[in-house]
Amino acid sequence: LSALGELLVKEKKYGEAVQVYEKLLFSRPHEKWIALSLDDARFGPILDQIQDLVAQDRFSEAASLYHYLLEKSPDNPRYYVGLGQMYMRLK
Repeated sequence: LSALGELLVKEKKYGEAVQVYEKLLFSRPHEKWIALSLDDARFGPILDQIQDLVAQDRFSEAASLYHYLLEKSPDNPRYYVGLGQMYMRLK
């Protein structure tokens, strides 16, 4: 199922990916990577928007979106890393 979830995210079929990762998380609730992947599926459109902003050198706006993601998922280290990368690019 994990490979299916990854494929669905790559194809931007986020709703279907969420369903796959929710099933995985139910069967393996202590697997942190599943929770992180579920976040990426849930927030896929926002992550896509961040990529578009970065491509346009709009790092401040991308940082704002990372702040939003951290409000929704404060335990996701990927979003802290992304926010830090945006701050580094602002210098």
